Amino acid sequence: MERRGRGAFSWIDSREQWALHHFFLPYKDLSEEELVAHRNAITLKRPELPVEADDAYQRLLVIMDRPKLAPQPTVSFSGKQQKRAKASNRAVSVRVLVRPEIDMQKLVQALILIAEQEAARKTATERNDDEGRS
Repeated sequence: MERRGRGAFSWIDSREQWALHHFFLPYKDLSEEELVAHRNAITLKRPELPVEADDAYQRLLVIMDRPKLAPQPTVSFSGKQQKRAKASNRAVSVRVLVRPEIDMQKLVQALILIAEQEAARKTATERNDDEGRS
């Protein structure tokens, strides 16, 4: 569970992530002058945004400095195979990571996968229908 770098954003609420993205533009490669001009312009349009972004940033700093709360896995070199935990004993964690710009390659991959799954489903349905008529 990485709490530093890009993954750290996933530990704060999506609204907080959006506030940081809209105010600070961390995903853009802009000069200091361009960033200051942007922050001045966005503050005129959305006067509440600087406070929201600062609150989110302060919360992000606290989270990044917090020690990991999850138990760390232990490594055993005893030669014995470790038993896997039962599914009912495992915890699954899902977090949101806002991406202000669309990753077209990932979107295309997802659409292709959906199309392939839909084609496979239709083929299986047609095959079942043909077998039922025989």
